[in-house]
Amino acid sequence: HVITYDFLGAKTVVFIQEGAADSARIITTLPDHINYTVFEINCISLFEKMFWWRKSRFKVNCKNQYFYQFLTQKALVVFDKRMKKDNFNPHIFTQKSDLGNQIVIEFHLGFSAWWDIFEEINQFLQIILQKLNTNNTYRVS
Repeated sequence: HVITYDFLGAKTVVFIQEGAADSARIITTLPDHINYTVFEINCISLFEKMFWWRKSRFKVNCKNQYFYQFLTQKALVVFDKRMKKDNFNPHIFTQKSDLGNQIVIEFHLGFSAWWDIFEEINQFLQIILQKLNTNNTYRVS
């Protein structure tokens, strides 16, 4: 399945592959005028969390310390409840493509009611897009 929509001026494409792969990939292409910074977010598994005490299951890589704090303290909290009850392990990263700068979210659909996660993903994207659109301190060329 492929779903395309505009969200806060950014073009978002959702690819859902059911069957053997059971995965989703969401690509949000940022408008040219929006500020951009490079980041990558991975998750530690529930098994790893048992051995390492961490407040969050997210591992965030971002050279811009201000944007790192924004991600960990504001944007990623959207997923807190989901991360506690479901095996939702997204890989979120930025990339440059021929279409422009993009935010990519990839995850496996191996948890109950996976279709509900798209509301939280839209909240996350809204928070990110609003911050990138209004704050020049996060810009990375």
